Amino acid sequence: SRKKEGDAKPLVYPFDSIAFMSAWTELVKTQKWKGKLNYALQISLNKLGKFEEEFAIRQIERAIESNWKQSETLYKQAGSK
Repeated sequence: SRKKEGDAKPLVYPFDSIAFMSAWTELVKTQKWKGKLNYALQISLNKLGKFEEEFAIRQIERAIESNWKQSETLYKQAGSK
């Protein structure tokens, strides 16, 4: 299936700075994100890539700090671009 194929592919990151990668690493360690397949993670990375890097990092940090309430806001904002 497309989903299984997508999970076998390595993730493509929209930014490669230490700040972004560090924030992303913390995000995927959390309870809500650690079980997600690469396919789902890539969709999130693609959405983050629609923003300036600094804003994307702030969104990740807010999601971590607010126990994921901001992640839905991120998707809504990315969807409107």
